[in-house]
Amino acid sequence: MSRCAVLGPGGVGGLLAVFLTDAGHEVVVVARTSSVETLRESGFHLSSPVFGERVTRPDVVDRLDRDVDAVLVATKATAEVTSVVCAEGGPCDPAPTLAAFRSFGPGTKSSMLRDAEAGNTLELDTIGRAARAHGIPIPRTEALVDQLAST
Repeated sequence: MSRCAVLGPGGVGGLLAVFLTDAGHEVVVVARTSSVETLRESGFHLSSPVFGERVTRPDVVDRLDRDVDAVLVATKATAEVTSVVCAEGGPCDPAPTLAAFRSFGPGTKSSMLRDAEAGNTLELDTIGRAARAHGIPIPRTEALVDQLAST
């Protein structure tokens, strides 16, 4: 099984953490410092008519402190993408996400890079469509998409 980091323990990140842990993967969740202790104590609760009910307790840290095979970014804000997220009604402060990104080890690859290497569609395509719809320039994101697409 693989070692996975989930950045952002909200609804999507929490669900990913539960499914990956239950599937036998080694999971570490990267959360805000103010949330780490609560998440460690209470775990991640899944209550779903489709997937049932259970509690999973993956490791929770405020800074990625180990090498992983995959990083799943489940946050709602990143660098210049913050403008797009803000325009779509999401959170407008990129600082927590950028701090988490800076904590990754040098050999860590994002799930987006892994998608690019596998020839899969990138989630940045959605960000690009939303940015164009709102008239928001995203030159760094577009450059990243071009770079990953050529990998």
